[in-house]
Amino acid sequence: MTIIYFILGAFWYSKIFLGNIWAKANNFNIDELEMKPMNFIGAVIAAFLSTLFLAILLELISTYDVVVGMFTGLIIGVGFIFVIGFYDVIYEDKNAKAWVVDAGYHLVALIIAGLILGIWQI
Repeated sequence: MTIIYFILGAFWYSKIFLGNIWAKANNFNIDELEMKPMNFIGAVIAAFLSTLFLAILLELISTYDVVVGMFTGLIIGVGFIFVIGFYDVIYEDKNAKAWVVDAGYHLVALIIAGLILGIWQI
């Protein structure tokens, strides 16, 4: 699942999807951005931990399936990722478009992770 989370991020922030919107919102030149080794390592670790904690939460629920897995990913994405990230918009003047792109990525990734975990449970 970590790989799927990471691949989704590569697509999500690519020029063909939301990368240009995100870069413009952050005042970056997308053509000058590069993935440094520490960025790669950090992204992989973060993706691993996100999916690990979702899996632990689902195990605590005990009985779950695809729907519960996806719904749990949705609840975490909206209830925590979007809400906590909104503080950055309010207090740190983070661009709202960048916030939606960033939070949306994690929301979709957690829903997909919940789907996969639910399939594995069946």
